[in-house]
Amino acid sequence: MRGRSYTKELKESIINEVKEVGNVSLVSRKHGISKSTRSLALENFLGR
Repeated sequence: MRGRSYTKELKESIINEVKEVGNVSLVSRKHGISKSTRSLALENFLGR
């Protein structure tokens, strides 16, 4: 089962918001992003 997909623009917007706010969990909850999605996205973003 596929989950929600996020546009490149939305991803960039969320990353910028995290940089401004300084709290990944808070921004993730605001946008309805699950912990597992957040973990995978961070791994991809950090190149791990």
